Amino acid sequence: MSTTLVRSFLGALALLFIVAACQKDDAVAPQGTTPAVESTDTSKAAVSPEAETERLNAWFNDRYEESLQFSPVRLTFLGRKELYDQIDQIGEEAARERLAWRVATVAKMRASFDYDSLTLAGKESFDLWVYETEEAQADMKFMYHGYRFGELGGPEAQFPTFLINFHKVDTKEDMQAYITRIAEVARAMNQVRDLCATAAKKGIRPPQFAFDTAMERATKVITGQPFGGEGDSPLLADTKRKLGSLVESGQIDKEQSAALLGQATQALKDHFLPSYEAYIAWLEKEKPNADEVAQGVSALPNGKAYYDHQLAGYTTLPMTADDVHKLGLAEVARIRAEMEAIKEQVEFSGDLTEFFEFVRTDPQFYYPNTDEGREEYLSTTRQFLAEIDKKLPKFFGRLPRAGLEVKRVEAFREVDGGAQHYMPGTPDGSRDGVYYVHMSDMSAYSKTDMETVAYHEASPGHHMQISIAQELTDVPVFRTQAGFSVYSEG
Repeated sequence: MSTTLVRSFLGALALLFIVAACQKDDAVAPQGTTPAVESTDTSKAAVSPEAETERLNAWFNDRYEESLQFSPVRLTFLGRKELYDQIDQIGEEAARERLAWRVATVAKMRASFDYDSLTLAGKESFDLWVYETEEAQADMKFMYHGYRFGELGGPEAQFPTFLINFHKVDTKEDMQAYITRIAEVARAMNQVRDLCATAAKKGIRPPQFAFDTAMERATKVITGQPFGGEGDSPLLADTKRKLGSLVESGQIDKEQSAALLGQATQALKDHFLPSYEAYIAWLEKEKPNADEVAQGVSALPNGKAYYDHQLAGYTTLPMTADDVHKLGLAEVARIRAEMEAIKEQVEFSGDLTEFFEFVRTDPQFYYPNTDEGREEYLSTTRQFLAEIDKKLPKFFGRLPRAGLEVKRVEAFREVDGGAQHYMPGTPDGSRDGVYYVHMSDMSAYSKTDMETVAYHEASPGHHMQISIAQELTDVPVFRTQAGFSVYSEG
């Protein structure tokens, strides 16, 4: 699964929050050109490249801190507790404000630093800051094109996931912030619904199956107490777990716990539930207008341009769709040749198509669709990762500080055949990275590929790549959080 969606929680919510801002600005140089600098400060000529780069890095770190003030969610994801009772503003107005700030920083950077006086690393950082700004500007043209819900996720699951897994509660104040955030999530859900409605009016909708998936997940989130139904809903269960930990640690007493539980229950009923009911109602009403069979984004209004924009963003290369297709055909031919060799090696008598069918359907390649089968899958995956951990020091001189967990996806967001995926830990290693596995339908996951998927999604794949990047100290902080699919999935 692409870590563009899970690089950070904003990555997971990228299609919600990336609705960036203005038209192309003359302050941003075209890609591939050397940024021009106008300055009358002649003293810069005497400054060493190392000193100038150090000054630029400090400037970048200040700007990065400013950028975090736009996103309480990102702050929490990084393990920080500033703005702990807030959720990001979602919508065109907020996006324009963020991008206007970003464009202004590029103009300020050009006026304040001499590009030619920087070290090579400094120039790389300079160029990346400009590139990311250009990408944000280009995104604005297609701010309504990205599907905000579907098999890979949606706000109905991402917000509860955030509260449950990322909003850590160590004190009474943390719990009060959690309760406030329940109402904040309701506000954000309404904003997402408005964005989806605007996109639909423009003729931009995901196919009908995405509506079904979103409605199913949203319904699971508001099933159980205090909404009705048996047992506790996911968020009430999480609230009780967090309160229990506070009582156990002596942070609050049972009377305070009961009072906080009452406040959380009220917030869930008064704010959270109505926002989800409105979201589900909109999905039900809009679904008949969506395509019954997926047509692809090129069928959307201005869809070809959107496809080309996405292609450029994912590859960071001047490749056309035809170029990528030709490369894909060549790679398929190469890989099929390797598969033919494997078929011969295992002495399979049929052709390659029959071999695929055998591997795809024979029961020996699957765990039982039972709790025992699921636990065996998880246990075996952990064994694979434990074995690879023993070998990593032989090949890598630097290993992540953050630990790695293997977990089943939470029931409220689990999808039959959903993509296994990775969620990063914190830069300081205080929260582990997690390799998540969808397990509601075990017939979707073959034993033949579970090992390689674990190595890609977990270790030494995304866990090492992202964790080590986050821990770097010799580049500006913004670069430790930057993500490029062509690199992370390559």
